[in-house]
Amino acid sequence: MSQQNHSRPLRTIGRTLSLAVCALLFAAPLGELQANRGKGNDQKKHDDKKGEESQNKKPSTGGNSKKEKKETKTRVPKKDSGQSKSEQAASKKPKGDASKREHPDRKKVGGHDNRDKRQQQRQEVKRFHRFVSLPFSPFKLTPFTIEQPSFSVPQRAVRSTVPPPADLRRARTREVVIALPDNTSDEDAVTLGSGLTLEVAAQKRLPLLGMKIVRLRIPEGRDLTQALGAAIEQSIADVRILEVQPNFVFETAQAAIGGMASVLPQYATEKVRLSEAHRISLGRNVRVAVIDTGLDASHPELTGVSIESFDAIGEGRPTTEAHGTAVAGIVAARQQIRGMAPDARVLAVRAFSSGTGHKAEATTLSIINGIHWAIANGARVINMSFAGPKDALLQRAIEAGIAKGVIFVAAAGNGGPSAAQAYPAAYEGVIAVTAIDSNDQLYRMANRGGYIALAAPGVDILTPAPNAAYELSSGTSLAAAHVSGIIALMLERRPTLSTEDARAILLRTARDPGQTAMANGLGAGIIDAARAVAEIQ
Repeated sequence: MSQQNHSRPLRTIGRTLSLAVCALLFAAPLGELQANRGKGNDQKKHDDKKGEESQNKKPSTGGNSKKEKKETKTRVPKKDSGQSKSEQAASKKPKGDASKREHPDRKKVGGHDNRDKRQQQRQEVKRFHRFVSLPFSPFKLTPFTIEQPSFSVPQRAVRSTVPPPADLRRARTREVVIALPDNTSDEDAVTLGSGLTLEVAAQKRLPLLGMKIVRLRIPEGRDLTQALGAAIEQSIADVRILEVQPNFVFETAQAAIGGMASVLPQYATEKVRLSEAHRISLGRNVRVAVIDTGLDASHPELTGVSIESFDAIGEGRPTTEAHGTAVAGIVAARQQIRGMAPDARVLAVRAFSSGTGHKAEATTLSIINGIHWAIANGARVINMSFAGPKDALLQRAIEAGIAKGVIFVAAAGNGGPSAAQAYPAAYEGVIAVTAIDSNDQLYRMANRGGYIALAAPGVDILTPAPNAAYELSSGTSLAAAHVSGIIALMLERRPTLSTEDARAILLRTARDPGQTAMANGLGAGIIDAARAVAEIQ
């Protein structure tokens, strides 16, 4: 998807530039042809005028009688000569010195022969036109401007394909999602859906992507694979369809162990050397977006924390759910639990709704809607404590955010050692985080793979829970939240910190618990907040 081809505006520019080059190459010789043509016209006018003057000249009354007689004879035409006036004038012998006399046929050359030359020049110009096919006169180069293509609407990178069965099992079975140009009208979207025998369920413009995202409902009697195949085939002929895919489902990456009656000591803060880091930075006013479930903003641990909320699902009802509350607490808790960046501002995006147990689900549309809102509201860090299949539209949203200076952190996934790489963590530019326990051992359910950047505490983590409760939880979701909070500390020190710089510093300052950190699935090692923050001047 990152590559772009079949760009009509670019081909148009190429053709226009080629024509301009041809015009410049042939401008000089064609200008010379035109000049010769003008000289021929001037010569003709001069000959005609001189002939008229000779014809209208009256005989003088004085002077040499022989000369007068001679001039009179030259003016009298022969009765059967058939010559025109100009030809008669041309037959007149020139005056003056014999050495300067012109050839008797000189003016004839300037008359008949010049016309032949002009005719020959016209033929050459016609042949040139047929060869070059210029859309304008070669004798006058009319100024023109090259129309720049608009990039407000991204081009289709590659042809969409039907995902493998394993990914289709993690998608809404009765829905197809297509992406259209942002300026597509609602009526056109409905017409396009009808042409695919699909019903438009919802449509939303996302300026971040320069797209209109349309969710289509599959009617009874058709399955997801058939509907996707038909839409993909239609996208080949209809250039408005930029993307075709299922409405994928993502799950939070956390498993709760149980409630706690009292608060226990936290090993995570010591593991990342948080106290030393807080002597330098507290993440003041750095906006950290949490794309998650709804959270309990009234929890005592979040008292005094600046929280802005947004419902990306669109239900508009307040919710207090465990996963979002836990992640937000790790980032910014202020009471018994020490958050990584207690002075950060939390942008709480509800893109997930609770399922069974601690599993919560979100779709492609709710996640990219939440990312769009977070970036529009100034998020510098976006925490994505969830995992799912490869998703082209989600990848586009992440790439657009990175281009605006946003740093994305994601959970590596809880699929186990044999699981495939999880997304969005595996996307280029995303900082993928795995989990360790208090003994620096990799979480047994964590994904493995070369896409993992580093590790953070994520096993038996004390977190806030709804209704002023606390829980011990495990998962790569919690590890990602630790890293997001530490990046907020770094951003207070250097607000212009880019994704590349943040990643390089984190990996360079990570602590390697042994010689086999990479082999053990820990990436560059375990995050060290004190070293990472101190390295930023």
